[in-house]
Amino acid sequence: MIAEFIFTVTESKFLIAKAVTQLDRVQKAFREGIIAMHPSTSTYYVMKELTGQAPDHDKVWITGMIVPKALCVEAHTQLKKTDKDTGLNKALADAGTYPHTYVLRKGERVSGWVLNDLTEKMGVGDIYLKGVNAMDASGKVAVQIGSVNENGTIGRMIAAAKKNHFEIICPTGMEKLIPGSAEDAARFVNRKRDYSMGVKSALYAFDATVLTEKDALEMLADIKAMPFSCGGLDGAEGAVCIAVEGSDEQVQKAIAVAESVKGVKLPTILSPDCMDCSMPTCYLCGTKKPWVV
Repeated sequence: MIAEFIFTVTESKFLIAKAVTQLDRVQKAFREGIIAMHPSTSTYYVMKELTGQAPDHDKVWITGMIVPKALCVEAHTQLKKTDKDTGLNKALADAGTYPHTYVLRKGERVSGWVLNDLTEKMGVGDIYLKGVNAMDASGKVAVQIGSVNENGTIGRMIAAAKKNHFEIICPTGMEKLIPGSAEDAARFVNRKRDYSMGVKSALYAFDATVLTEKDALEMLADIKAMPFSCGGLDGAEGAVCIAVEGSDEQVQKAIAVAESVKGVKLPTILSPDCMDCSMPTCYLCGTKKPWVV
């Protein structure tokens, strides 16, 4: 039996989250250890699937983002002009003080931990989840870094993972696929820039455990999956089309999984007012461009 599906970018995030949370080692870390997640639209759904509760979207639930006007930060994390002396600029320069990671310890939400706490406490069997901005054909991924810290939070966590032997998992939709290699892209981008449409962004390429929509369907329904088309219109921009093949029972299970994610929506993205923002690495701070409404 053969079937084909279309997933919007948001539906893909939910589909992949379902697969991530069913991994045996993720379930074990949830019960017995630590699962930490950098706030993102991808980890939003992982958190919801694991705990039954979505993160508070009236607080920090996403940090850096790409929106129509520019590379940006979510409004709850923006630096306002009145914040220049509150220490937030210093926090941007020290990834170890990053305070917004979702942390679960033996199934319970932990508050108050900064990144330095995670790098000290996480070890074998623990899991760190991070959404990414790019993936190449070899499966290497990359993250945009908008802080003034050279390698951002991901650089700090990769160093800790190598030392303490915990796993980094990156739920990654196929809309993130780039031509060429992630490392080549990073070398090209990580030079002095004279202009940026929004936050000046470096790129950090690395290896991690990657799960895509294809992986999710094959794992959840035990079938063969094949992506065959990407893109769309009217809200399906960035969507992926995937065909699956298997026994009637397997494909019916895949259909049930696919239909369970259809129509899912993320909370409203709050983009800050450029005129009121003082993000030190953003070229649009304090400006008004004709395309920003």
